[in-house]
Amino acid sequence: MYSVVNIVNYPGAEDPEMLSVEIYDSFADAHKRSEEIIEIFLEDFGEDYIEHATQKKPLAIMFNGDVTEYAYIVEIKNV
Repeated sequence: MYSVVNIVNYPGAEDPEMLSVEIYDSFADAHKRSEEIIEIFLEDFGEDYIEHATQKKPLAIMFNGDVTEYAYIVEIKNV
């Protein structure tokens, strides 16, 4: 099982804000969700820098010059 942890950091905020934690049966499903999160970010904030998650580096990074958002795919080993 895999989890997608979605975190955003707004300019001027002292701490990042967790937006969601979602659980999926496979890496492929979790990766698909990380891509959806990227699309939502692009619609809401535009794009300056996007890095897609991979199995080797399971962290998607979205940045528009001000707002930074992350979609981190975490393998759940003990359920």
